[in-house]
Amino acid sequence: MLDRPKVPPRIVVAALGTLIPLGASLATPGVPETRTLPNGLRLVVLEDHAVPLVSVNLWVHAGSKDEIDTSAGYAHFLEHLVQRGAGGSGPFEYRRLAYRWGGSLEVRANYDRTYITATASSSALPDLLAAVAAVAFRADLKDTEIEQELGALHQEIRNYYDEPSSVAFLETMRAAFPGHPYRYPPLGNIRTLGTLKREPLAAFYRNLYVPNNMALVQAGDLDPARAFALAEAAFGKAARSTTLPSKPPAPSAFPGHTDIEKRLDLKDAWTTLSFTGPGYRHPDRLAMEVIARALGDLGGSPIASALARAQAGTASQVTYYRLEDAGVLYVGITPASPELSYAAAAAALQEIVAFKKRGLTEAETRARVGRILREERLRAERLAERAAALGEAALFGGVRYAWDLPLAFGRLTAADITRVASTYLVGDNLRLVVILPKATSPLSEEFKDRFHAAFDLLGGAPGGAPAPDPGRTLHAPEEAWRSSPAAWGDPRDAGGVREARKITLENGLTVLAQEDHRHSLVGASLHLRVGSGDDPAGKEGLAYVAGHSLGAAFARRPKEAGATAGMAPILPEVSVSRDLTEARFLAAPADLPDGLRALAAAVGRPALPDSVFTALRKAALDLLERSARDPSFVGLELFKEKVYAGHPYAHPGPGTPAGLQAVALEDVAAFRARQVRPDRAVLAICGAFETDEIMKIVRDQFAAWRRPADAPGEEAPGRPADGRQDAEGAPAGPRATAQARAGEFTRSVDAPHSQVIVGVPGPPIDSVDFEDVRLLGTALTLTAFEEMVFKRRAAFSATALPEALREGGSLAIGVVAQHPRRDEALFDLQRLMRRLALEGLSQEAARDIIRVQAGRDAAASQGVLATASNLAYREARGSRAAPERAGDPPPGAAAERLKASAARYLRPEAWIV
Repeated sequence: MLDRPKVPPRIVVAALGTLIPLGASLATPGVPETRTLPNGLRLVVLEDHAVPLVSVNLWVHAGSKDEIDTSAGYAHFLEHLVQRGAGGSGPFEYRRLAYRWGGSLEVRANYDRTYITATASSSALPDLLAAVAAVAFRADLKDTEIEQELGALHQEIRNYYDEPSSVAFLETMRAAFPGHPYRYPPLGNIRTLGTLKREPLAAFYRNLYVPNNMALVQAGDLDPARAFALAEAAFGKAARSTTLPSKPPAPSAFPGHTDIEKRLDLKDAWTTLSFTGPGYRHPDRLAMEVIARALGDLGGSPIASALARAQAGTASQVTYYRLEDAGVLYVGITPASPELSYAAAAAALQEIVAFKKRGLTEAETRARVGRILREERLRAERLAERAAALGEAALFGGVRYAWDLPLAFGRLTAADITRVASTYLVGDNLRLVVILPKATSPLSEEFKDRFHAAFDLLGGAPGGAPAPDPGRTLHAPEEAWRSSPAAWGDPRDAGGVREARKITLENGLTVLAQEDHRHSLVGASLHLRVGSGDDPAGKEGLAYVAGHSLGAAFARRPKEAGATAGMAPILPEVSVSRDLTEARFLAAPADLPDGLRALAAAVGRPALPDSVFTALRKAALDLLERSARDPSFVGLELFKEKVYAGHPYAHPGPGTPAGLQAVALEDVAAFRARQVRPDRAVLAICGAFETDEIMKIVRDQFAAWRRPADAPGEEAPGRPADGRQDAEGAPAGPRATAQARAGEFTRSVDAPHSQVIVGVPGPPIDSVDFEDVRLLGTALTLTAFEEMVFKRRAAFSATALPEALREGGSLAIGVVAQHPRRDEALFDLQRLMRRLALEGLSQEAARDIIRVQAGRDAAASQGVLATASNLAYREARGSRAAPERAGDPPPGAAAERLKASAARYLRPEAWIV
């Protein structure tokens, strides 16, 4: 366990002396603490030391709801403009700095909120707070920047209005809220954009971007006392507003039924059905979210099935669009043809009528709730998502609305679903919007009559009851800040990462278990030391098919990999890389034993039905065909074809068309019997369980998994580098890159942009050089992003892809650019590589690169499934690098060593372009 940094008591008192408690404050890692500054800013701090990452979220009660017709879009315009200079900084400077701090900074606006979200490595918390405060209170809003941004805003609005689904949604909101500002389009329109001036925009900013109209969340690897003190220093001097504009009242009545049919200059048709519903704080809101899920679940949507039966629609989506004071149950439909728009609407509405009659059973309610909570728990594993949920709750009424969500959902019953459906799914609360291309022929009256017949069956509120009171709240105002500590799990595990326990079974299987009870989830990852690099010549793709046969065997045991408390059946993810095969799954804690039992059966039984084998091989061939149209895949595989020339690493992981066609069912069985062995496997489990109990289950389930009696023992994972150097002092090269082909290579793909890659051979996984090569990649990504993407817009993106394998490795730097600027992008990349090798970096730049890498590592290690996968990967790869806590500075990170590594690896004669 990691101890929280100690702060002398007198400093805590001095720092927090001016803070006003807001509800109960719990000084416990993993539980939100709340305060209010004298200027009205609501503060929330969530301490969680699982990864060395912090997230700062500032939520502003400003959106299109605060606009009038002539200022529609001002909140969205500010989303863009506050990033184009604040406190005297240059355009997007804080986004650039956040990247250097190991994270990102973004601004988003919507109907009733604007939020600034920033993440970074833990050490950058003061910098993040200063940046967010500058954007919130000191945006420059220069006329020159407004002029430059207008073009982008025009294009964004045009793109939005070119999509029939977007137009249909805006028409739905206009019909759903005829007398409320929710009817205004959040992006604004060309007319209001044409009248955009600095003074009214600045007035909107000054009036609403004030501390008593905001909520600030700090979450992550921090000390609460210091976090509160830093927040007060950064935000406490901002003056509260004494003339804060009042908010419009919540919609208080159903708007009445309307049919809206519009013919526009669009290519495709779109149809929507919508019902207004309860807002964020209303006690009926959770039931409406369950209803939306029941009508629109992927893979089992009754509306999608109804459309297919009627042959009237090709796709549908059902969501509950949640706002502060109201919501919209939104059914979007792609009709099979424009002429079938009303037929599609009738089929969907008939299913809604049927749902009202049948409702949900208690078991079905628990299943829907369980799936929603699974997704919520997954989101909560990511620090930025957790901070955002707390920020929204603090802005709209209190942290309890987010923090006690599992408890609130758990109290829902089938009777609640029936009552809410009968209240809101009524005729005078239904809007139909039909968007048609202008050339559409007249629509059938028969289909319209069919829709209105279904509408008549929908009926009204029971007993003619009026629309529900929008002012009801799930929590009383004074109770909305008192959250339940264990709503998501055991908060104590937020105090620090537990040590993983490691054992080796008699059959050679290595097992690691690490408890993490914060979010009541478990993740398991099995890594096998076999991959596409083990494909025999002429049968490229054998490892891919054999690896994915594990998932197929797992999926054939649905009863044993059940769905406790409504969780979806456990379906493993399988990936096959050049050295490793991974099968992993996420589950509820109660389902973990069944998941492990199914996984043990999958690896222990090499038999594979012929039909499954045929399907797996076809899936691999289809993947290759699709990938051949993806310039990123084609470019990277072309690079690897050259860097690993003459070695099995050179072919794509899924194989080759000829190799896959040559693979037979007997080959898969033999390959699995020979390669899928416990002494070449690592199983890691992370999450909410008791280690002793799970270790016993693992021993019981995996004891029968044996390696073939005639198979040799497991070789040492990883081939040590021999340390030889050529005459120039560069690595002589491991076996996989011994025949690397330097030079320039081109492959044509029909794509809107070009992919440019410059790369070099690199060290194997167990080399002491690998961490330095990773940092070289980060340094090139950072400099390419700042110079090519951020400053000159010569490229859309820049990414380094270091790879270290048992028998060699590589470092590739790829950029995506417009076709006419492809050569410019290539020249820039080569120039940056030479500069790094010849000039090196300053100590300050090297520190930033270390922080970027630490932030990336921390972000990638969030969640129990990612943790289990990383644990198994590190153990299976046999790397010399210790499994250090993500974010600790890796060895050899000094500027001098980076320069030496650049000179060693980034030699022009080794470049593969």
